[in-house]
Amino acid sequence: MRNTKGHNAYYGCDRCTQSGKWVNKMTYPEVSATKRTDASFRSKANDEHHVGDSPLTGLSVDLVSQLPLDYMHLVCLGVVCRLILAWLKGPLNCRLPAKSVSDISERLGNFRSYVPSEFSRRPRAFSDIDRFKATEFRQLLLYTGVVAFRNILPIDCTVTSCFCFVLSIVA
Repeated sequence: MRNTKGHNAYYGCDRCTQSGKWVNKMTYPEVSATKRTDASFRSKANDEHHVGDSPLTGLSVDLVSQLPLDYMHLVCLGVVCRLILAWLKGPLNCRLPAKSVSDISERLGNFRSYVPSEFSRRPRAFSDIDRFKATEFRQLLLYTGVVAFRNILPIDCTVTSCFCFVLSIVA
Protein backbone atom coordinates (compact mmCIF):
# COMPACT_ATOMS: atom_id res chain seq x y z
CA MET A 1 0.00 0.00 0.00
CA ARG A 2 2.86 2.38 0.73
CA ASN A 3 4.58 1.54 -2.57
CA THR A 4 8.03 1.62 -1.00
CA LYS A 5 11.05 -0.66 -1.11
CA GLY A 6 11.09 -3.71 1.15
CA HIS A 7 12.64 -3.89 4.59
CA ASN A 8 15.86 -5.42 3.22
CA ALA A 9 16.48 -2.88 0.42
CA TYR A 10 19.23 -0.27 0.53
CA TYR A 11 16.67 2.48 1.17
CA GLY A 12 14.14 0.23 2.90
CA CYS A 13 13.94 1.89 6.32
CA ASP A 14 10.45 3.32 6.82
CA ARG A 15 11.51 5.78 9.51
CA CYS A 16 14.81 7.27 8.29
CA THR A 17 16.60 8.14 5.06
CA GLN A 18 19.90 6.30 5.51
CA SER A 19 21.21 3.92 2.91
CA GLY A 20 21.68 0.39 4.19
CA LYS A 21 25.05 -1.33 4.33
CA TRP A 22 25.50 -4.92 3.20
CA VAL A 23 27.31 -7.00 5.85
CA ASN A 24 26.23 -10.54 4.91
CA LYS A 25 22.73 -9.05 5.31
CA MET A 26 21.23 -5.59 5.03
CA THR A 27 21.96 -3.42 8.07
CA TYR A 28 21.14 0.14 9.01
CA PRO A 29 24.00 1.03 11.36
CA GLU A 30 23.39 4.77 11.82
CA VAL A 31 21.41 5.64 14.93
CA SER A 32 21.17 9.36 14.24
CA ALA A 33 20.17 9.32 10.56
CA THR A 34 17.82 11.96 9.16
CA LYS A 35 14.22 11.05 10.00
CA ARG A 36 11.57 10.76 7.34
CA THR A 37 8.70 13.21 7.63
CA ASP A 38 5.22 13.04 6.22
CA ALA A 39 6.05 15.95 3.91
CA SER A 40 9.25 14.34 2.63
CA PHE A 41 7.43 11.04 2.08
CA ARG A 42 4.61 12.65 0.11
CA SER A 43 7.03 14.67 -2.03
CA LYS A 44 9.24 11.59 -2.56
CA ALA A 45 12.30 13.50 -1.37
CA ASN A 46 14.19 10.20 -1.15
CA ASP A 47 13.29 8.76 -4.57
CA GLU A 48 15.24 5.52 -3.93
CA HIS A 49 12.74 4.60 -1.16
CA HIS A 50 9.66 4.71 -3.42
CA VAL A 51 8.63 2.30 -6.16
CA GLY A 52 5.49 4.18 -7.20
CA ASP A 53 2.66 6.41 -6.02
CA SER A 54 0.89 5.30 -2.86
CA PRO A 55 -2.91 5.32 -2.82
CA LEU A 56 -2.63 6.40 0.82
CA THR A 57 -1.43 9.90 -0.07
CA GLY A 58 -5.05 11.03 -0.37
CA LEU A 59 -5.65 10.30 3.31
CA SER A 60 -5.04 12.85 6.05
CA VAL A 61 -2.75 10.61 8.11
CA ASP A 62 0.97 10.88 8.72
CA LEU A 63 2.35 8.27 6.30
CA VAL A 64 5.53 7.86 8.34
CA SER A 65 4.56 7.83 12.01
CA GLN A 66 0.96 6.63 11.88
CA LEU A 67 1.42 3.49 9.78
CA PRO A 68 2.56 0.34 11.63
CA LEU A 69 5.95 -1.26 11.16
CA ASP A 70 6.34 -4.87 10.02
CA TYR A 71 5.83 -6.92 13.21
CA MET A 72 6.58 -10.27 11.60
CA HIS A 73 10.08 -9.35 10.39
CA LEU A 74 11.05 -7.01 13.21
CA VAL A 75 9.80 -8.94 16.24
CA CYS A 76 9.15 -12.58 15.32
CA LEU A 77 11.91 -13.22 12.78
CA GLY A 78 14.12 -10.49 14.23
CA VAL A 79 14.35 -10.16 17.99
CA VAL A 80 12.75 -13.45 19.09
CA CYS A 81 14.70 -15.51 16.56
CA ARG A 82 17.99 -13.86 17.50
CA LEU A 83 17.43 -14.27 21.23
CA ILE A 84 16.71 -17.97 20.84
CA LEU A 85 19.71 -18.42 18.54
CA ALA A 86 21.85 -16.64 21.15
CA TRP A 87 20.64 -19.09 23.80
CA LEU A 88 21.30 -22.07 21.52
CA LYS A 89 24.37 -21.12 19.45
CA GLY A 90 25.66 -17.81 20.83
CA PRO A 91 28.70 -17.04 22.98
CA LEU A 92 29.35 -19.37 25.90
CA ASN A 93 28.37 -16.74 28.48
CA CYS A 94 24.75 -16.78 27.27
CA ARG A 95 24.42 -20.20 25.67
CA LEU A 96 22.16 -22.66 27.47
CA PRO A 97 23.52 -26.05 28.50
CA ALA A 98 22.50 -29.01 26.34
CA LYS A 99 20.38 -30.42 29.19
CA SER A 100 18.37 -27.17 29.38
CA VAL A 101 17.82 -27.13 25.61
CA SER A 102 16.70 -30.75 25.79
CA ASP A 103 14.28 -29.93 28.64
CA ILE A 104 12.78 -27.00 26.74
CA SER A 105 12.41 -29.10 23.58
CA GLU A 106 10.73 -31.85 25.60
CA ARG A 107 8.29 -29.35 27.10
CA LEU A 108 7.47 -27.98 23.66
CA GLY A 109 6.89 -31.53 22.44
CA ASN A 110 4.54 -32.16 25.37
CA PHE A 111 2.49 -29.09 24.37
CA ARG A 112 1.72 -30.49 20.90
CA SER A 113 -1.43 -32.35 21.90
CA TYR A 114 -2.79 -29.35 23.81
CA VAL A 115 -2.36 -26.69 21.13
CA PRO A 116 -5.76 -25.88 19.59
CA SER A 117 -6.38 -26.15 15.86
CA GLU A 118 -6.55 -22.33 15.58
CA PHE A 119 -2.75 -22.27 15.73
CA SER A 120 -1.23 -22.84 12.31
CA ARG A 121 1.68 -24.94 13.63
CA ARG A 122 2.34 -27.29 16.52
CA PRO A 123 5.39 -26.63 18.73
CA ARG A 124 8.61 -28.30 17.56
CA ALA A 125 11.90 -29.15 19.22
CA PHE A 126 14.80 -26.71 19.02
CA SER A 127 16.66 -29.14 16.76
CA ASP A 128 14.50 -27.65 13.97
CA ILE A 129 15.17 -24.01 14.92
CA ASP A 130 16.74 -23.21 11.54
CA ARG A 131 13.43 -24.09 9.86
CA PHE A 132 11.10 -22.25 12.28
CA LYS A 133 8.54 -19.94 10.70
CA ALA A 134 7.44 -16.57 12.05
CA THR A 135 4.25 -18.07 13.50
CA GLU A 136 6.33 -20.48 15.58
CA PHE A 137 8.44 -17.65 16.99
CA ARG A 138 5.25 -15.68 17.71
CA GLN A 139 3.76 -18.68 19.49
CA LEU A 140 6.92 -19.02 21.61
CA LEU A 141 6.88 -15.32 22.46
CA LEU A 142 3.20 -15.02 23.33
CA TYR A 143 2.10 -18.47 24.52
CA THR A 144 4.32 -21.49 24.96
CA GLY A 145 7.66 -19.84 25.72
CA VAL A 146 6.54 -18.53 29.10
CA VAL A 147 5.96 -22.08 30.32
CA ALA A 148 8.69 -23.80 28.28
CA PHE A 149 11.47 -21.53 29.60
CA ARG A 150 10.19 -21.34 33.18
CA ASN A 151 12.82 -22.32 35.78
CA ILE A 152 15.29 -23.17 32.98
CA LEU A 153 16.33 -19.84 31.49
CA PRO A 154 18.46 -17.91 34.01
CA ILE A 155 17.49 -14.28 34.64
CA ASP A 156 20.99 -12.94 33.87
CA CYS A 157 20.94 -14.73 30.50
CA THR A 158 17.81 -12.88 29.43
CA VAL A 159 19.01 -9.45 30.42
CA THR A 160 22.74 -8.85 30.28
CA SER A 161 24.94 -11.15 28.24
CA CYS A 162 22.44 -11.96 25.48
CA PHE A 163 21.40 -8.34 25.08
CA CYS A 164 24.94 -7.42 24.02
CA PHE A 165 25.07 -10.41 21.67
CA VAL A 166 21.77 -9.53 20.00
CA LEU A 167 22.89 -5.91 19.57
CA SER A 168 26.08 -7.08 17.90
CA ILE A 169 24.05 -9.17 15.43
CA VAL A 170 21.69 -6.30 14.66
CA ALA A 171 24.49 -3.81 14.09
